[in-house]
Amino acid sequence: WCQLFFLGRQFFNARVGLMAAAMAAVMPLMVDYGSRVYSENVYIFFLLWALFFGWRLLTLCRGRDGAFAGLCLGLAYLANPGAVYYLGILTLLALAAGPARRAGRRLFKPLACFLLLFAVCAAPYVFFLHGQTGQWTFSGKKAANYHSTAMGLSVNSLEWEKWAMTLNEDGDGLIVDTVQETM
Repeated sequence: WCQLFFLGRQFFNARVGLMAAAMAAVMPLMVDYGSRVYSENVYIFFLLWALFFGWRLLTLCRGRDGAFAGLCLGLAYLANPGAVYYLGILTLLALAAGPARRAGRRLFKPLACFLLLFAVCAAPYVFFLHGQTGQWTFSGKKAANYHSTAMGLSVNSLEWEKWAMTLNEDGDGLIVDTVQETM
């Protein structure tokens, strides 16, 4: 939980950072999720680092903070494509904060590093999605969510599970589709 310490120290002081990290370390829900193998653990880890370095990008205008923010946000994106929204938020904050603080030119290099490293991390997944779907998209969930909604399926119902997970009619076994290769 060192990210929470650094964020608390950055926003307020070291005491607040210690309290935030200590509270997260003993919070039952955080302890429970920390002991499970979920992609959200990786997502939150990299997202908190991205927010820390993103804040430093906005306040200190250093290229390495932009690079680390972009790298961490790109890795968070690979764990959960919802991180792409933070890309827009941090970019808009940088574009708005630059002229307001008269740091427009100083923010150009860190912002460029941020966007470049995010793109480098995200590119393999985006190209993979394009190869699979034939469309340029940032998430593979979009089509599944659209179709399940259009079919009137409520999430986590047996009908949704059968459709989304390709379960058999009883709902207890996976249907394995065989793909024939064409040469």
